[in-house]
Amino acid sequence: MAQVVGLISDTHGVLLPEAVRALSAATGTIIHAGDIGEPRYKSRLKASDLVEELETGTGSKVVAVTGNVDDNCPETVALYPAFRTLRLFDRKFLVIHICGFPPAVDPRAADIIAAEHPDVVVFGHSHVPGAELHEGTLYINPGSAGPVRFRLPQCIAVLHFDGEYCVRFIRLGSSNNKLMALPINVKLLYDSKAGCFELDRPKIR
Repeated sequence: MAQVVGLISDTHGVLLPEAVRALSAATGTIIHAGDIGEPRYKSRLKASDLVEELETGTGSKVVAVTGNVDDNCPETVALYPAFRTLRLFDRKFLVIHICGFPPAVDPRAADIIAAEHPDVVVFGHSHVPGAELHEGTLYINPGSAGPVRFRLPQCIAVLHFDGEYCVRFIRLGSSNNKLMALPINVKLLYDSKAGCFELDRPKIR
């Protein structure tokens, strides 16, 4: 049976019911890649409340890191690290907010990757969903599940593993924002019936 990890980022204090439903498929773990809350807006969820609601709604443990917006909230910084590693299905995951796809990886993230040697890197920040395999490491940005910005879709990702990786990007909301600026070697197909983007490539071993 495939193991499933839910991936979410850049919620900015907004937790869509659709995101909770989609992430309920995760088998025990959801990764949040930062910018959990949005301290400037009192009407939005605090980071800790959002994580708690996500755990309650999905029944899965949420592993989270802070993003650059979270850094403005001392309470959030005290609860969540700037980056973290974990092992899932015998693979090492690195979770960090600001990273980017090779070759344009943020220098700080590049140093951490060089030190940690992860199999999978999950990051956010740009709000641009995509996935890329580079020198044996799978880089995934699940996109933004929070308020619409930059004409980009609201979405999350789900990583399936049954000896091979399979990444699905699930579009949230009813907006018609276009998917833009994906890494050049990543093709995503939009399935209007399923309401998701799916990586179009051979399975990654």
